[in-house]
Amino acid sequence: MSEHAFSVIFAFNAACGMIGPALYLKLSRVIPVPSIILGCFGIMAIGGLVMLSFGSLSPFIFAAVAATTTVAVIIVRVPGANLLLDQQVGDTGSAAALIQFSATLMGAAGIQIVTLNSGDLIANYGILLIVIGAICTTLWLFVRNRSFVTDNIVHLTNRL
Repeated sequence: MSEHAFSVIFAFNAACGMIGPALYLKLSRVIPVPSIILGCFGIMAIGGLVMLSFGSLSPFIFAAVAATTTVAVIIVRVPGANLLLDQQVGDTGSAAALIQFSATLMGAAGIQIVTLNSGDLIANYGILLIVIGAICTTLWLFVRNRSFVTDNIVHLTNRL
Protein backbone atom coordinates (compact mmCIF):
# COMPACT_ATOMS: atom_id res chain seq x y z
CA MET A 1 0.00 0.00 0.00
CA SER A 2 1.24 3.49 -0.70
CA GLU A 3 2.32 5.90 2.01
CA HIS A 4 -0.78 8.00 1.32
CA ALA A 5 -3.15 5.03 1.59
CA PHE A 6 -1.47 3.94 4.83
CA SER A 7 -1.82 7.45 6.24
CA VAL A 8 -5.53 7.58 5.38
CA ILE A 9 -6.19 4.17 6.95
CA PHE A 10 -4.13 5.09 10.03
CA ALA A 11 -6.06 8.36 10.44
CA PHE A 12 -9.39 6.56 9.99
CA ASN A 13 -8.38 4.00 12.61
CA ALA A 14 -7.35 6.72 15.07
CA ALA A 15 -10.60 8.61 14.52
CA CYS A 16 -12.61 5.45 15.14
CA GLY A 17 -10.60 4.82 18.30
CA MET A 18 -11.74 8.16 19.68
CA ILE A 19 -15.34 6.95 19.84
CA GLY A 20 -14.41 4.05 22.15
CA PRO A 21 -14.81 5.80 25.53
CA ALA A 22 -18.09 7.45 24.55
CA LEU A 23 -19.40 4.15 23.20
CA TYR A 24 -18.39 2.43 26.45
CA LEU A 25 -20.36 4.98 28.47
CA LYS A 26 -23.47 4.40 26.37
CA LEU A 27 -23.12 0.61 26.38
CA SER A 28 -22.45 0.41 30.12
CA ARG A 29 -25.84 1.97 30.83
CA VAL A 30 -27.64 -0.97 29.23
CA ILE A 31 -25.15 -3.87 29.21
CA PRO A 32 -23.36 -5.22 32.31
CA VAL A 33 -19.69 -4.19 32.37
CA PRO A 34 -18.42 -7.81 32.55
CA SER A 35 -20.37 -8.58 29.38
CA ILE A 36 -18.89 -5.55 27.62
CA ILE A 37 -15.39 -6.70 28.54
CA LEU A 38 -16.06 -10.26 27.35
CA GLY A 39 -17.66 -8.95 24.16
CA CYS A 40 -14.68 -6.75 23.34
CA PHE A 41 -12.26 -9.66 23.78
CA GLY A 42 -14.51 -11.73 21.52
CA ILE A 43 -14.54 -8.96 18.92
CA MET A 44 -10.74 -8.98 18.94
CA ALA A 45 -10.58 -12.74 18.31
CA ILE A 46 -13.33 -12.69 15.66
CA GLY A 47 -11.75 -9.61 14.08
CA GLY A 48 -8.52 -11.58 13.84
CA LEU A 49 -10.30 -14.41 12.03
CA VAL A 50 -11.90 -11.93 9.62
CA MET A 51 -8.57 -10.15 9.12
CA LEU A 52 -6.82 -13.45 8.44
CA SER A 53 -9.52 -14.56 6.00
CA PHE A 54 -10.41 -11.34 4.19
CA GLY A 55 -8.07 -8.52 5.28
CA SER A 56 -5.79 -8.79 2.27
CA LEU A 57 -8.65 -8.63 -0.24
CA SER A 58 -9.17 -4.89 0.03
CA PRO A 59 -7.80 -1.90 1.92
CA PHE A 60 -11.40 -1.09 2.87
CA ILE A 61 -11.91 -4.50 4.48
CA PHE A 62 -8.58 -4.15 6.25
CA ALA A 63 -9.48 -0.66 7.50
CA ALA A 64 -12.96 -1.74 8.68
CA VAL A 65 -11.64 -4.73 10.62
CA ALA A 66 -8.72 -2.77 12.08
CA ALA A 67 -11.06 0.04 13.16
CA THR A 68 -13.54 -2.38 14.73
CA THR A 69 -10.86 -4.14 16.74
CA THR A 70 -9.30 -0.80 17.73
CA VAL A 71 -12.65 0.40 19.07
CA ALA A 72 -12.98 -2.86 21.04
CA VAL A 73 -9.49 -2.39 22.52
CA ILE A 74 -10.23 1.21 23.49
CA ILE A 75 -13.59 0.28 25.01
CA VAL A 76 -12.05 -2.44 27.19
CA ARG A 77 -9.28 -0.11 28.36
CA VAL A 78 -11.85 2.09 30.14
CA PRO A 79 -13.17 -0.49 32.61
CA GLY A 80 -9.77 -2.18 32.71
CA ALA A 81 -8.04 0.97 33.90
CA ASN A 82 -10.84 1.61 36.38
CA LEU A 83 -10.59 -1.92 37.78
CA LEU A 84 -6.84 -1.57 38.21
CA LEU A 85 -7.03 1.90 39.74
CA ASP A 86 -9.82 0.86 42.14
CA GLN A 87 -7.42 -1.65 43.66
CA GLN A 88 -4.78 1.01 44.29
CA VAL A 89 -5.10 2.59 47.72
CA GLY A 90 -2.41 5.25 47.51
CA ASP A 91 -0.25 6.47 44.69
CA THR A 92 -2.74 6.42 41.80
CA GLY A 93 -0.44 8.53 39.63
CA SER A 94 2.20 5.80 39.66
CA ALA A 95 -0.46 3.16 39.01
CA ALA A 96 -1.81 5.14 36.03
CA ALA A 97 1.73 5.56 34.68
CA LEU A 98 2.32 1.81 35.02
CA ILE A 99 -0.94 1.07 33.18
CA GLN A 100 0.04 3.39 30.32
CA PHE A 101 3.60 2.01 30.23
CA SER A 102 2.25 -1.54 30.04
CA ALA A 103 -0.07 -0.64 27.16
CA THR A 104 2.77 1.02 25.26
CA LEU A 105 5.09 -1.93 25.93
CA MET A 106 2.48 -4.43 24.71
CA GLY A 107 1.90 -2.32 21.59
CA ALA A 108 5.62 -2.28 20.85
CA ALA A 109 5.82 -6.04 21.40
CA GLY A 110 2.84 -6.52 19.07
CA ILE A 111 4.56 -4.54 16.32
CA GLN A 112 7.68 -6.68 16.70
CA ILE A 113 5.63 -9.88 16.53
CA VAL A 114 3.66 -8.76 13.46
CA THR A 115 6.85 -7.81 11.60
CA LEU A 116 8.76 -11.03 12.38
CA ASN A 117 7.60 -12.43 9.05
CA SER A 118 7.33 -9.36 6.85
CA GLY A 119 6.01 -11.41 3.92
CA ASP A 120 2.39 -11.26 5.08
CA LEU A 121 1.85 -8.51 7.63
CA ILE A 122 -1.95 -8.67 7.37
CA ALA A 123 -2.01 -12.39 8.19
CA ASN A 124 0.43 -11.79 11.06
CA TYR A 125 -1.85 -9.07 12.41
CA GLY A 126 -4.86 -11.37 12.12
CA ILE A 127 -3.06 -14.14 14.01
CA LEU A 128 -1.99 -11.70 16.70
CA LEU A 129 -5.59 -10.49 17.13
CA ILE A 130 -6.82 -14.08 17.42
CA VAL A 131 -4.17 -15.01 19.99
CA ILE A 132 -4.63 -11.88 22.10
CA GLY A 133 -8.42 -12.10 21.92
CA ALA A 134 -8.35 -15.77 22.94
CA ILE A 135 -5.85 -15.24 25.78
CA CYS A 136 -7.73 -12.22 27.13
CA THR A 137 -11.07 -14.04 26.90
CA THR A 138 -9.65 -17.02 28.79
CA LEU A 139 -8.03 -14.86 31.48
CA TRP A 140 -11.19 -12.76 31.87
CA LEU A 141 -13.34 -15.88 32.30
CA PHE A 142 -10.88 -17.05 34.95
CA VAL A 143 -10.90 -13.80 37.01
CA ARG A 144 -14.28 -12.17 36.37
CA ASN A 145 -15.96 -13.76 39.41
CA ARG A 146 -13.10 -13.11 41.82
CA SER A 147 -13.73 -10.60 44.58
CA PHE A 148 -11.06 -8.15 43.39
CA VAL A 149 -13.12 -7.84 40.19
CA THR A 150 -16.70 -8.21 41.42
CA ASP A 151 -16.27 -5.75 44.31
CA ASN A 152 -14.83 -3.15 41.95
CA ILE A 153 -17.32 -3.77 39.13
CA VAL A 154 -20.09 -2.76 41.54
CA HIS A 155 -18.30 0.53 42.23
CA LEU A 156 -17.66 1.04 38.53
CA THR A 157 -21.30 0.49 37.61
CA ASN A 158 -22.55 2.78 40.39
CA ARG A 159 -20.40 5.67 39.11
CA LEU A 160 -22.18 5.87 35.77
